[in-house]
Amino acid sequence: MDRAITISANTSWYLYNFRSSTIRRLVADGWRVVCLSPEDKYSKKLAEELACEWLPLEMSNRGSNPFRDCGLIYQLWRYYRSIKPLAALHFTVKN
Repeated sequence: MDRAITISANTSWYLYNFRSSTIRRLVADGWRVVCLSPEDKYSKKLAEELACEWLPLEMSNRGSNPFRDCGLIYQLWRYYRSIKPLAALHFTVKN
């Protein structure tokens, strides 16, 4: 069985700067860590430096359109359906 945990936030920058120790520890303990966030210059660093996976989330960080936010929920549902994580950690407001 593939032990997976997903970690999501509204920027890859946030995950890299504030959750890197958590990601490193989970990877060291044998977990498959999948980070979900909009693409920015830190997205590649997550995978390259922290040995986790990164998948893109399309989201409007400042928008308040409920239809676009429903699209975010749908994206998360699709990722969770395929990854089947044992836990999902959500940080920041939109997630």
